[in-house]
Amino acid sequence: MGRRAAGTARVPFRFRQGKARATEFDLQFIAGGRLLRFGLVVDDERVAEEWLVEVVGGRERVVYERVSSAEGKTEVQGKGLTDCGPKVELMAKLGGKQHHTFLASVKSLVEAEEILGPVALALEWFDSGLVLIGPEATFERLASMLFLDEKLKGFAGEFLKSASTGVDEIEVSRKEIAESDFEELWTRGGQKKSSPEADPDPIIITRNDGMELIKEKAGYFEQEVLARHRTDGGEEASFRLKDESDGTQKLLRLAPALYDLNQRPAVYLIDEIDRSLHPMMVRHFVSSFLSACQGGMRQLLVTTHESRLLDLEILRRDEIWFAEKDGGLATRLYSLADFHVRKDLKVDKQYLQGRFGAIPFLSDVQDLVEEAEPVA
Repeated sequence: MGRRAAGTARVPFRFRQGKARATEFDLQFIAGGRLLRFGLVVDDERVAEEWLVEVVGGRERVVYERVSSAEGKTEVQGKGLTDCGPKVELMAKLGGKQHHTFLASVKSLVEAEEILGPVALALEWFDSGLVLIGPEATFERLASMLFLDEKLKGFAGEFLKSASTGVDEIEVSRKEIAESDFEELWTRGGQKKSSPEADPDPIIITRNDGMELIKEKAGYFEQEVLARHRTDGGEEASFRLKDESDGTQKLLRLAPALYDLNQRPAVYLIDEIDRSLHPMMVRHFVSSFLSACQGGMRQLLVTTHESRLLDLEILRRDEIWFAEKDGGLATRLYSLADFHVRKDLKVDKQYLQGRFGAIPFLSDVQDLVEEAEPVA
């Protein structure tokens, strides 16, 4: 008996009666100065369809198309594969596992230097050109990033200062420790170990309190981020990052994203950017990005409940999108550009009044209380 495929582990829409439909993804992005479009259709058992095309002069040139049958047979075809290297062409003949994308199969089985053309560009974009930051996300190697990059450290300090956090500059405290202390601190600190995939040196362990423990050829070290404050009277004090407010901590953890967007083309998606942040700090972060990108191939996508970002002085109509559940409990997205609004309209005020939808309809709490009262 053949071994059953592991499945795709997708999460289908649960409010549809009968068998769940296949899920479809379709992304268009710029990588290496070329416009690519990647998509797939996936069900519980297999990646049923997959495609990668390059858009040239408004026309789509197929790099490859992949289809998996219900019987488990996978076929990958496309004239564009000839530009992607002989090993990639060989992988196309083999097909790959039905519950993996062709891109994933190529990445896991072909050496990076042997992957060329649009396939290489697509893999690079998914690896480093698309960055997802969740509400609880932290930069586990934040202290190491700041320690190794003086420009980033200076940028982060200036950004926190410009956001009126009270922080004047950022520094990294680093000291050498004994091997026995390293092992004890690791055991005691709720560790999470991370290191480069192909190089076990250094080993960096981020403790729950933000301290990093480092094992490298030069020895054993502990390091952490400190925020330096100065009063009007000239007094100075340094605080550990864990002692700063949640808002200051989140801004510092977002600073590398803003710095990165200043340096290279990338797409950052930040979920619930307003979590733990004052509305003015959220606006400051978005405005800082808009000032920095200035026509570069960079994009920032944020989800938020902060209505004060609905401001036509900082965002265009087509940059503001609403999310609303329909009668079938599916979420529908639509743009402010779908509405005819004046340039001087106070969008946030009109939104809260219900003009654009996508607002909760709340019951009267007093009615709920009265309904709950026992009848005499």
